Amino acid sequence: MYTLSSKLKLFSIILMVVGLLGLIYGFIAAPDSIEDVKEIVASHGEHGEEHVPLTGQAEDELEDDATGFDFVPSEHEITTERTDEQEHGMIEAGEEDHEAEHLEHLLHQLQNKPWAALYVSAFFFFMIALG
Repeated sequence: MYTLSSKLKLFSIILMVVGLLGLIYGFIAAPDSIEDVKEIVASHGEHGEEHVPLTGQAEDELEDDATGFDFVPSEHEITTERTDEQEHGMIEAGEEDHEAEHLEHLLHQLQNKPWAALYVSAFFFFMIALG
């Protein structure tokens, strides 16, 4: 029968404790409000630098998809002309709404991050046991 050495047992217990402490820290460090998310985004520099414009074949495919469909606005989508001041105010309000939605989305993603780590590790060990 195979027996585990005392050093191997101690090493595995230490790794479990370190993993548990990391998981607890993940739950504690998760942001609680949108203000916390704003601080995180500000500390990471300009958000959106990783976005890359479309080039090459993907851009051609988008153009192909867009052709062939004629857009006919319905009665509800037809709007009256607006002055420049009204248009500028609407753009600013739309940008603020988009930013608020984006920050709320980031808040939910960052709050779910420790749960995702727990689920991935549980799945990993479940698959080892199943194997």
